[in-house]
Amino acid sequence: MEVSLDGRVALVMGASRGIGLAIAHRIVDAGGRVVISSRSEDNLQAALATFADPQQVLTVAAHVGYSSSAARLVSTTMDHFGSLDILVNNAGTNPYFGPLVDIG
Repeated sequence: MEVSLDGRVALVMGASRGIGLAIAHRIVDAGGRVVISSRSEDNLQAALATFADPQQVLTVAAHVGYSSSAARLVSTTMDHFGSLDILVNNAGTNPYFGPLVDIG
């Protein structure tokens, strides 16, 4: 099944590698534009280099565990692309805190 995302804008958190980066690539491949976010600017720049057309991608370093950072991501997306249609919360958890099932 072919999906067209022409004119759509996505924000993908946790997108500097792995599943998040693959999702961001698929969105761009389907005609969308994407904001990729992670905590590391260096990792984001490495991820940006994997896109054939970096004009379709904006990088924003942010720690989405903080509400102010999440709000900044949305406002930056709106300021840059003028809309936000798709949100992918792929931000990882911190393994130092243990398995999610044990968080109470």
